[in-house]
Amino acid sequence: MLYKQIIFVLNGNQPSDKLRGYDIINALPDKYRKMVVVKYVNLKNSYEKDKNFGYKILSTTNSIIIWILEHNETIMNKLKQQNNVIIYDVVDNYLYNKDKILYLLNNNIIDKIIVNNNFMKSEIENFSRFKGTCNVIYHNYDPIYETVKIYNDDKLHFGFMGSIGSLLHTNNFLYHSQLSKEYSIYLLDTDSGAYVEDIKSYNQSRKLFNLKDLQVKFNCHISIRSIYSDVSKYKTSAKIATAAAMDCNILTSNEEVVKDLLGKDYPFIIYDDEISTIRNMFNLIIEDYYDEKILWNKGLEIMKKVKNKLSINENIRNYTDIFDK
Repeated sequence: MLYKQIIFVLNGNQPSDKLRGYDIINALPDKYRKMVVVKYVNLKNSYEKDKNFGYKILSTTNSIIIWILEHNETIMNKLKQQNNVIIYDVVDNYLYNKDKILYLLNNNIIDKIIVNNNFMKSEIENFSRFKGTCNVIYHNYDPIYETVKIYNDDKLHFGFMGSIGSLLHTNNFLYHSQLSKEYSIYLLDTDSGAYVEDIKSYNQSRKLFNLKDLQVKFNCHISIRSIYSDVSKYKTSAKIATAAAMDCNILTSNEEVVKDLLGKDYPFIIYDDEISTIRNMFNLIIEDYYDEKILWNKGLEIMKKVKNKLSINENIRNYTDIFDK
């Protein structure tokens, strides 16, 4: 199909709008970027109809329409009937609204879905009635992370970087309360740019902090999730990408995206959920770092390769392949 335009449908107030929307748009080759239109869907909740948005987009024909995170199955279905190609980038939504996404897939309301890892791709292809194409596109790092200030005193510092508020409802850092008492761990909230000491009393409302002003005080990132959980199965590669962008190592559980990107040779992967195993990994990293750094340097070499793979320019090839096909 010779398409007239490429429409990115964004929520308007989510970090994914930047990373999976504007950053991608700005990095596209000029011939694609000239056709890009951005539209917003502001729903009171994820699946309530927005009539104003629907009115503005329903006249679209013969175009590629990429929905980022948000979706409306009624509008999608009508647009598909008007000879549009409907692409859905699931981001984190498969984790929180899996039944809703399966409805889109099983009823073939969309043509293509962008997922976070090969496990998701295999699950959808083998256990749904989806007839379209399933595309794995890993979460690229934010280009600003290559230029943020990283405090370096030639010592080992551990840190968790992300939405601190999410720790209250999503297990992005198992045993964080207990481990923070046993090890020196920085908790950096990317919603506000603040370092947090007491998670339970921290009530920072979400606002998009200017990431260029971040000051990162650690060189070993942390991503410890239950290996058997949906979080481990469906989360994006954002934690790995961020650590790689800053030329850091990461202490991580063996989640699905870790299997895809880091492989079995990466030295700082945890293979079960026992706190004793996690402690052993902390201690191993500390001992190695202050000895000959054999494992530390091996990890950095692997992270360097991952950094190249998760750069936005490398990722753009995946998007242009989808557009061209």
